[in-house]
Amino acid sequence: MATITRSLSNLVSLSALALFGSGCLATADEMESFENEAVAEAESEILAAGGTCATFLDINKAHGVIPVSAASVPQTGLTVSVWFQTNNGSYSPLIGFGSQTAYKWDRALTVHLGHVRVSVYDANGTEKIVKSPAYSYGDNQWHHAAFTLGADGLKLYVDGSFADADASVTSSSFTAEQEIWLGRGYMGTERFLKGSVDDARVFNKVLTEAEIRGIMYQEIPGSTAGLFGSWRFNNPGSGTIIDESPNGRNGWLVGYGDGNAFWEYSLAPIYNDGATFDGVDDFISMGDKTALDEAITTKLTVEAWIYPTHAQQGVIVMNEGRYMVKRMADGSIRWGLANTSPGWSEQNSGLIAPLNAWSHVALVYDDAAQKAILYVNGKPSPAVSAWGAIGDYAPTLNDFRIGGRQACSPAPCTGGLFFGGHIDEVRVWNIARTGSQIQDAMFRQISGAESGLKGYWTLNEDWGSYFAYDSTVNKSTGAKTNAATAPVRSPLVDVDTMYYNGHGYIFRTSPASWTDAQAYCASHGFSLVTINDAAEEAWLEAQEDSLSGDYFWIGLNDRTAEGSWVWSSGQASNYSNWSPGEPNNMGDEDCAADHFYASGVWNDIPCAWTKPFICESP
Repeated sequence: MATITRSLSNLVSLSALALFGSGCLATADEMESFENEAVAEAESEILAAGGTCATFLDINKAHGVIPVSAASVPQTGLTVSVWFQTNNGSYSPLIGFGSQTAYKWDRALTVHLGHVRVSVYDANGTEKIVKSPAYSYGDNQWHHAAFTLGADGLKLYVDGSFADADASVTSSSFTAEQEIWLGRGYMGTERFLKGSVDDARVFNKVLTEAEIRGIMYQEIPGSTAGLFGSWRFNNPGSGTIIDESPNGRNGWLVGYGDGNAFWEYSLAPIYNDGATFDGVDDFISMGDKTALDEAITTKLTVEAWIYPTHAQQGVIVMNEGRYMVKRMADGSIRWGLANTSPGWSEQNSGLIAPLNAWSHVALVYDDAAQKAILYVNGKPSPAVSAWGAIGDYAPTLNDFRIGGRQACSPAPCTGGLFFGGHIDEVRVWNIARTGSQIQDAMFRQISGAESGLKGYWTLNEDWGSYFAYDSTVNKSTGAKTNAATAPVRSPLVDVDTMYYNGHGYIFRTSPASWTDAQAYCASHGFSLVTINDAAEEAWLEAQEDSLSGDYFWIGLNDRTAEGSWVWSSGQASNYSNWSPGEPNNMGDEDCAADHFYASGVWNDIPCAWTKPFICESP
C-alpha cells in the first residue's frame, strides 16, 4: 500500500515560538546576557544559518498575540492543536482564546500540575476541565496537545492519543474573546509560559483522532480545508506571526522590539511529506503527459531521493518506453533510454543505493555531448556513450509513473518491478543538468519555476490526499495507489547546505549541547559529522575559517561505554586526530569536539557544554 510519509523536504519546521526556560538552545544565563546589539547579532547569525524560533525572555509579559473578532471564533465545531516544550509543569499556558477586558481565557490548552488540560466555559457558564492522566509534562521535551469541541463533547489528545473527554460539554458560552494567546493565560492572575510552542492551528471543524495524528508531524498547507488559522512561526526577521491560512489572521510577538523576544531554532518534530511504497502493487501514475514525453527529446535530467526498504528490483521513475531509472536487488542503479544508442536496454551504472538509507539518484542525458551519466549522492558514474533523440519504444504505453511501470500493471507483475521504500522530491528536466547544479539543489526544495523543469513532485500533499501534485506550470498531477500517512525523514533541509564528496553538511554556529546538536541534525535526517580521513578534516577546517567558534561538536562519543568511542551516525571510521594526551576523561568528558583553530585536533569535553556543531547527511 502506498503511503504519504513525513520527510524533511521543505522542511522540518525549524521555527517555533520559544520562551525563556525552553532549553531551545541558549541557557537562561546566556539569554539574559543578550541585550540590544548582542540580540541583533545573535538573531542575524541564526537567520544566516537558516531555521528559526522566537525566544521570549520572561520579562514585560512577553508572549504571542493573534487578534480575532468574537463573532468569527467558533463556539463549537472546532479543533485546536499545538506543539509545546516546557520545563515548568506547574502552570504553563499554551494556546487559548483570551479577553483583555474580561480577564479570562477559554477553549484553552495548559500544562497544569504535570497534566495537559483543556478548559471550556459550558452553556451554564461553568468552567469545565478535561485533563490527561498524571504525567510530568514539564520534562523539557516536545509534546503535542490537541482538543476538539463539538456535538460529541470535549475531547483531549496528547501526543496523538486520546487522553480524556467530557460528553456533556458540546459548546462554549464564552463570547468575550478578543485575541488568541500563545504562551499567555489567566488563572486568578496572568500567567506566562516558560517553554516553547510551535505550529499552532485552529480548525473550524472537529477532526478525528486519526486525522489529528495524521497531520501532527507535518507542516500542512494553508489551503487545508477548515483552517481558521495556522501559525508556523517560519518568518524570522520581524516581530510578526504570519497566518498561513487564507484568512490572514496575523499577530505579533510581544517583546520583540525591546530585545525580550528574538529568533532561534527549535527541535519540534514537524516534517513534510514523501511517498512510501510497499513493493507489491504501489505506484503513482501521472498518465500520458506531453510535458514528460514529447517535450523531452535530446536532453534529459531525472532526479529523486530514495530510501529502499525491500531487497528487490524496483522502478524509481519511468516514462514507459522512453526513459527509466530503477534500483536492483543488489542496490545497483540502472537506467534506460529509447534513443539511437545504447537504445532501449538497461545500463548498469555500477553505483549503489544501499538498503535503509537515503540516496539521491540522478540520470543526465545530453545528445549533443553524446553521453549519459548516472549520479548517486552527487557522485557520477563513468559517462556512457549515448546519442540520438529519445523516441518511444512502446507507443501504446505512455504513462509516467513513480514507484512502478505501466508494462507491469495490473498484476501479475513478476520480477519485483514495484519499488519498496520511500521516494521524495522527484524532478524531470528537458535540460542536461551539470554535476554542480545537481549537487547545489539536491538537499533543498526548489520553486517549480526553474528553466527547463518539466515536472516536479515534492510529495508534500495534505494528509489523506490521493494525488501527487506537480509544482510546475504543466500541472501533471498523479494519482496515488492506496495512499495513507506515516512519518519518515529525508535529507532535504531548508538551511544552507554545503556539499563534499557525496555528502551534505550543515554548519551551525549557534551553540548547543552535544545531545541537542545531535537532535537538531537528526531532525533533518542528518547526524553529527563523521570524519573519515585527513582530506575531509582539511575540507571542514577550510569551511570553518570563515565562521566563528573554536570547538565544534562532531559525532564521536563514548556515552554508552567509557573508552569505547563510536560515531553517532553508526558509521565505522578508523581515522582519528586526537590532540596529544586526549581523550583523558577529565570531568566526565564523553563527547568529542574538533578544535579547528588548532589545526583540527580533537578533544573530549563534557557533553553538556554548548558548542557550535556540524551535521552530515548519510
